[in-house]
Amino acid sequence: MLKKQLMPSAVSLFSLPGLTSFPRILENIGTALQSKRGGGFDADWQEVENAVSFISSDQPIIFDIGGNVGNWSHRIFERLTTMGSSAKIFIFEPQPQCWPVINAMKLENCELIRQAVGDTEGAMDLYQGENSEVASAYNRSDFAGVTDIIKVDVTTIDAFRARNKLDFIDYIKMDIEGHELKAVLGAIDSLKTGKIGAISFEFGPANVNSRTFFIDFFVFFNNLGMDLYRMGHDGVPILITTYDRGAEYFSGVANYIASFSRPAKWREP
Repeated sequence: MLKKQLMPSAVSLFSLPGLTSFPRILENIGTALQSKRGGGFDADWQEVENAVSFISSDQPIIFDIGGNVGNWSHRIFERLTTMGSSAKIFIFEPQPQCWPVINAMKLENCELIRQAVGDTEGAMDLYQGENSEVASAYNRSDFAGVTDIIKVDVTTIDAFRARNKLDFIDYIKMDIEGHELKAVLGAIDSLKTGKIGAISFEFGPANVNSRTFFIDFFVFFNNLGMDLYRMGHDGVPILITTYDRGAEYFSGVANYIASFSRPAKWREP
C-alpha cells in the first residue's frame, strides 16, 4: 500500500529538471531491478501502466492467463475504465482454491475460465506450493517445497479463440511460471493471421525449470514480425532493438511485451 501511495510522487519527482535521467539510469543497471521478489515498487502498477499503451480499442478483449486471484484483471479493468474503455476480460486460472476468491470479487465484465493454457489441449500436472502465485507446470526448485500435485484441464489460445468466435484479442497477459513459451506456441495460428495485438510474459527463475531462454522468445516473436519491449518502472515500455545476453537473468523476474504495432508510449534504451 505504501508503494502504491508513493508511486505518483516518485514519478513527479523524477520529472523535475535534472532528475529526468535517473529512472533510465536505474533501468540500465539491469532487469533484476524489475523483480517482484526483489523489493521493486508496485509491480502490478507497472504491468498495468505498460499494458495500457498497447490497447487502443474502446472495447478491448483481454486474456489474463495465470490470473491467480484476479488482482491484475481488477486493476487493468479499472484503469481502462478511466480511459473510457469497456474491456471484456477472460481470466484463465486452473487452481480451484483461487476460484472462490475471484468469484467473490464480482469483477465486472470478467469471465473465469477454469483451465490452464498450453501448446496443446488436454490435461497436465500442476505443481502447487503454499503460495498460489508460484504454481507451475514444472516441479520448481527455486521455492520451498511442493505441497500438492493436481491434474488440470488445458486449452490453447487458438482453440479458445476459435470456439468463442473472437475476431481479435487486443492484449494477452501471461504469468504462468515458466510455461509462457508453450502458451504462445498454442497461439501460433492466431499470431500468424493477425488476431492478437500484444502479448506480455514474465522471464526469470521459473524459466530454469522449463529450460527456456530469453533468446527463444526473442527469436520466436521477431520471426513473426513483432517488436519486443521490457516493461519500464515508470510505466513506459522500453524497446529492445537487439538481443543481449544480459537478458538471460534468472535471479529475478522481468516483464516483457511483444507487439505487432508501436504502443502509444515507448522509449529506446
